[in-house]
Amino acid sequence: MTREFYPAIHVSCLQLHHHVVPFLPLDCRLSQVYEPRLQCDIEVKQGRGRSWSFCVRVLEGHTDKCNSVAFSPDGRQLVSGSNDGAIRLWNVQTGAVLQVIAGHSVSVSAIAYSPGGGLIVSGSFDVSVRVWDMATGLQVSVYTGHSQVVTDVAFSADGQRIASTGWHGKVHVWSAGAAHGSDKVLDRSALLLAFLSPHRLLVASLNGSVGVWDLESDSWIEQHDHHLGKISGFAVTPDKKLAASLSRNRDTIAVWDAQTWIKTATPM
Repeated sequence: MTREFYPAIHVSCLQLHHHVVPFLPLDCRLSQVYEPRLQCDIEVKQGRGRSWSFCVRVLEGHTDKCNSVAFSPDGRQLVSGSNDGAIRLWNVQTGAVLQVIAGHSVSVSAIAYSPGGGLIVSGSFDVSVRVWDMATGLQVSVYTGHSQVVTDVAFSADGQRIASTGWHGKVHVWSAGAAHGSDKVLDRSALLLAFLSPHRLLVASLNGSVGVWDLESDSWIEQHDHHLGKISGFAVTPDKKLAASLSRNRDTIAVWDAQTWIKTATPM
């Protein structure tokens, strides 16, 4: 509650602190110092936590399950795609909806920001990949080279290329400025795509295989078959130095060096 009403609290703290303290977590420093001194008629009967929640904000607005989210490069905005077919742009600090983008006919399954933050790319159950201008909310281009549901999308580090994959077990790479055709098509099933550089694409698969595809030579420069174990989730840090994998039974998270693929942290 205190965090939700911070805009009002920070300009009227002297008037409000007397009534806010009873709602603070029991173990926080402010509560321990000031609550014993208060003479307040407010008594919280239930629901008061012992510590601050890890949840900073709840964003509400989608009418169905949310499938994919992505932070803007500066961390100030977040974009989400849902089974309701809508793409929503949010202000992270306030939780306000900045834009609602419509264009996909069914569920939005994947979403990603361009490196500069001016564009987003979205994949859908309607088998299309669409590029949007975040300033206007208008569609810039649409790619229709997939034959089945699109499950992941990624911008290259220079923003010039887009990679996408889906249920058909292929990876498509195409120019962000010319979505009418593929530059490359890789016959490989993928769970996650991440560009390590403008010309090198990391491909992680459900069976735990991970490889790096060089777009200039059109060849694999690294392949590690079944190296990660069977996985259901995978993510790469923004600096491309570390990766994390989620095991198929969802009870183990492992952190990897993305250069050597040696495990760098005890599984969690």
